[in-house]
Amino acid sequence: MDGEDRQLFERTLAQATAKHSGGALDAALDELGWRHALSVDPPTAIASLFPLQGAANATSSALGLVFAQALGAEDRAGSGTGFVL
Repeated sequence: MDGEDRQLFERTLAQATAKHSGGALDAALDELGWRHALSVDPPTAIASLFPLQGAANATSSALGLVFAQALGAEDRAGSGTGFVL
């Protein structure tokens, strides 16, 4: 992701995390293409979302998606598969 695209991505994520939490944030992240960004550029997707989500004190299932990708279980993410930290 180039600099301009990353800035736009981060601005839209900031708006989403400021307005939504939980399932509503999950839906907003899907609409914004965060899952796609995670699959093509994980460092940028992760570094862009989690500081904003933490600052907004918002929740989402994004961490589970990161774990699923790291474990090679993306196809099962969101299907009731859980991860214990």
